[in-house]
Parts: sequence; structure tokens; C-alpha cells
Amino acid sequence: MSEYSKALSYAFLLLKYRKRSQKELTGRLERKFSPVVAKKVLRFLKENRFIDDRDFVYSYIESKLSRGFGINKIIYQLKRFGVDEKIVARARKELYEDNGSAYKAQLRKLASKRLAYYKEDKNKYQKLLRYLVSRGFSYSDSQEAINEIRYTTH
Repeated sequence: MSEYSKALSYAFLLLKYRKRSQKELTGRLERKFSPVVAKKVLRFLKENRFIDDRDFVYSYIESKLSRGFGINKIIYQLKRFGVDEKIVARARKELYEDNGSAYKAQLRKLASKRLAYYKEDKNKYQKLLRYLVSRGFSYSDSQEAINEIRYTTH
């Protein structure tokens, strides 16, 4: 089996688990194979649309949002994957800013669920705020969600 075939098989193995950014896949291939072979494999994968940073960003954001992460943390993680900032900015606008009501509804749902965890703790709202901000939600969005929960349940 040629080095190219091994590299291509390895790339498909990585892509089988989840979509990956071009930079992430490049790094993984270059650690294991020569840069020439890695470039050749990446060219093949791009030409045949097995890797596409735009597609990766959209699916990553949707996946993380559905799992209760805020947009700030998601954007930070995408920067670590080496995705072009223009792609990230466009996806953020389309998925977060244009669908803000869905995002805030999800934040309220997460806040309500987490608030039950704190039960009768006298500092439960402060703890909830810290939790939401640590998940990547903005301070103001988190505070707004907590206020809505606080004043609709009492």
C-alpha cells in the first residue's frame, strides 16, 4: 500500500468520526505523512468536497448550540480549528444574529434546567449566571434570561 493510499485512508478514518477543518486535517496528516503526500491528499479531498470549511463551521455551530454552548465559546473553538474568520463571521450572523429569538429561547431553557440543580441555594442566581457565562453565553444575554426566569416563576 502506497503512502498516498495510507494517508487517504487515514483522512477518511478521521472524517468518519466528524467533519474537520482543512487546517485541522492538514496538521493531522502532516504529523503522520510527508508534506507532499499530505498536500496531495488534501487537494483530492477538497476537489471532491470531502472537506469544506464553510460546511464544517455551520455543522459545528449547530451541533454545539444544540448541546447548550453559547456562541462566544463556539467562536473561540472555531478559531482554534484555524477556520477563516470571514466564514465564521458569516455563519455567526446567519445562525445567531438572524435567529436570535431561537438562541435566546434555548438559553432560557438551559437556564431553567440548570436552576433546578441549585434548588434552595441562596446564591443560585449568581451561580447560574457564572455557569451560563462559562458556557459561552454573553453576560447580558445570561442576565436577561435569568431575569425572565426569576420574574415569571415568582
